[in-house]
Parts: sequence; C-alpha cells; structure tokens
Amino acid sequence: MSEGVPARGLRVLVADDDPDARASLRLVLALLGHEVTEAGDGPSALAAARATRPHVALLDLAMPGGSGLEVARQLRQDPSRQGILLVAVTGYSQEEVVAQAYAAGFDRHFLKPIDFTALQALLSDRASWPGE
Repeated sequence: MSEGVPARGLRVLVADDDPDARASLRLVLALLGHEVTEAGDGPSALAAARATRPHVALLDLAMPGGSGLEVARQLRQDPSRQGILLVAVTGYSQEEVVAQAYAAGFDRHFLKPIDFTALQALLSDRASWPGE
C-alpha cells in the first residue's frame, strides 16, 4: 500500500525514558508541523510504532523493558515497517555503541543533546522520500 508523507509533516515516534527529553523533542517537532507519538520504554515504543506507522522513530538506546536496539531489531524484522527511518538518540558516542546501533538497523545516530538543525535537515530529507 502506498502511503505518502502528509504535506504538513511526518508521523514521528519519540521514545525515551526521560520525560523531559521526550517533551523537548515533542515541542520542537510539533512546532515544525510533525505529528508526534511518545513512548517511555521499549515495549511501549514497539506498540506505538505498530499502531501509528511512523515515518521516523527517534529511539533512546537505554530504556527500561527493552533497549532502543531491541526495538530497532524488531521493527527491522517486520516487513511492513521497513520504511521507518530509525534514529538512535543517545548519550553514548563510543565506536562500539555506534556500530551496535547500525547493526541493529538504525539509519542514523544522534548524540544528546540533539542538534536540532541536523534533525530538521534529516526530517526534511525523509519527507522527500517516495511513499512506502
């Protein structure tokens, strides 16, 4: 089924166990015109991704109940979720952590605090993808 990106924005999942981090991202993303769904742990992130079919998922790597790495692996195993742009959002910059993120299926790795200019550029690029 072809599902194009809405003209006014993307569906974005923000999953982080820190409520302040989620709120900050939600505010910025909403101001940019995106529809935001939030989750505070791995199982909730997976359920939200299945329910809302986001274009982009911003996943913290260290969440209770299942890391962002596990969420990414499970989403990548689901053929109906292949079009999601997966972005690791974490405080970990060690080479092995970045390698683990890409091996789990992440497309990008952003360090906290997130560079909102880089995030906006990434979202603009994602909005130009053809429908999935």
